Amino acid sequence: MKTKSPTLCFHLSHLFSYLSALSGVAAVYFAIDKNLPGVGLGMAFSSLADLLNSHFARLIEKWSGRPKDQKGDQLASQFNILMGGVVFGLVPIVCILALTAQSEETNRSWTSVSLVLQGTQWFSAGFYLLCTLTRLASSAVFLSEEGGSLIGTSTTFVGLVWASAFLFQPVLVFAWLIFFALGFLMVSPIRIKKPRGWIMAGYILWGLAAMGLHLFALN
Repeated sequence: MKTKSPTLCFHLSHLFSYLSALSGVAAVYFAIDKNLPGVGLGMAFSSLADLLNSHFARLIEKWSGRPKDQKGDQLASQFNILMGGVVFGLVPIVCILALTAQSEETNRSWTSVSLVLQGTQWFSAGFYLLCTLTRLASSAVFLSEEGGSLIGTSTTFVGLVWASAFLFQPVLVFAWLIFFALGFLMVSPIRIKKPRGWIMAGYILWGLAAMGLHLFALN
């Protein structure tokens, strides 16, 4: 069987996945620049793009008249898992570390208390990342068996929580609590319906509200 070039895998139906990933990169850029509203804006946009991704993909496939392709579905699933792991797993960690990065002079004056706090933050970040990856991997394997339900909270919800948390400066102090809480929620045996109807409308309004507040803060 002839192997296709990865360049042939680019497709308009993945547009919202691309936008979500690029928004995550933008959030990291704003974090390096110590711009908290910019970070929140990037996370909010990433979350909305992730939420609408599958709906947009189906719309494009229906419009283009492209026949159902099992390989294409597998590609989209793998890409979404990788994108989710980076945007909703790694990006929040990088943003928090960048926003709380201390100067070299401050690092020299670290006390035992500050070292414990730093250690707790690193441990919670690692726990959060492992939970995110586990959540995404398990959904890829078991989602079809669960029908219209998800086990553990979705990465879209996680992204919207981060987008909301970045509205407040104390998020930088209590980030480790958010890491632990979201990590537990993602791997907990909670059955949650896929966002449809009013639930999806609520997610969209939540994301738009977060984006609006962050845009207002930028100005």
